[in-house]
Amino acid sequence: MSYHTVIHTNKFGYVSRCNCCKELQFCFGNIVLVLGESDFANFKRSFFELNDFNSLRIHRTGRMKRFIFLTSYSDLTLSLSEQEYQLTEDLLNMAELDTMIKDELSSV
Repeated sequence: MSYHTVIHTNKFGYVSRCNCCKELQFCFGNIVLVLGESDFANFKRSFFELNDFNSLRIHRTGRMKRFIFLTSYSDLTLSLSEQEYQLTEDLLNMAELDTMIKDELSSV
């Protein structure tokens, strides 16, 4: 059984790293992605490059607007509210920061 080290958590999800294989588990809303570091970096980069929040298509209106977010995976499109987007952004940025710190510490 492998154990994960939690990198960052918020009320929308968490990012953790497997202690044996070093893959990242990115859980947000009701989605769980398990990605290697390079795949995670690609997912994060494309998430921000493909989606300008000011020009997103609206998926649903009403009490809470939901927007369509493209990803680097052609078969994965996300529907997020503005708050969910901000929380996802937080998770992605903190995981990247953790990876950068780990890389820096291992090179010392």
